[in-house]
Amino acid sequence: MRLFDRRKNQALDQQGGGLTLRTRAGQELRYFPPAIVATFRHTVTERVYRGGLPARVAMLAALRGEGVSYTALAFALTLASDIAVDVCVVELNWWQSELAALVGQPDAPGLATVVAGEATFDEVLIQSDLPNLALLPAGPLPPERRHSIARSGVLREAIAELSQRYDHLIFDLPALLATSDALALVGLANACCVVVRQGVTRTSSVKQALDHVQQLEVLGVILNRSSFAAPRWLLNLIPQG
Repeated sequence: MRLFDRRKNQALDQQGGGLTLRTRAGQELRYFPPAIVATFRHTVTERVYRGGLPARVAMLAALRGEGVSYTALAFALTLASDIAVDVCVVELNWWQSELAALVGQPDAPGLATVVAGEATFDEVLIQSDLPNLALLPAGPLPPERRHSIARSGVLREAIAELSQRYDHLIFDLPALLATSDALALVGLANACCVVVRQGVTRTSSVKQALDHVQQLEVLGVILNRSSFAAPRWLLNLIPQG
């Protein structure tokens, strides 16, 4: 894998080291400041050059409102900006979907439409201004169908097809303690990052969430809306080795 020529990276903020997510047409969607980019850049660099970054990484949290969508986008943008790999942010959160609204298409079809056989990936993928970064909204899915889709073979087949197109899939998952469907969806990933809103999320909730993902490698813990250094009590909850 090679580093991109930064002169060709339209998303890089040359002034401050931050990154801006834009649509293919150049519309600014979200800006990520230097401190956030630096955090993910460290994780990406360490993983890519010391054994490789897993192909499917889930961003998850114990509770709603922890900043999982923001984290998924920041991680994916940093990865796609720095490394010559194809990346897709896959929103699997039909309970609190934000991605379609972010790109100004709140009613846009998405993954749910593909799973239903009503569209192809080429019709629903949203390309960013980076040629190697795409976004896939969850798409509209009635509440009564969410449970079965989360556990379905057709969803797994769809994710497998996406894995053939992209080097890395970054999953935006629903809160683990908010719906049991999240436990089924997390099984689609190879590794995860845990998002914690410091000062809000209880230690017991974080521990319970980590118990649910024992089968996955935990790449790190992101403290949202605070400093990025995880306290010792939180590090002690993460399985080592």
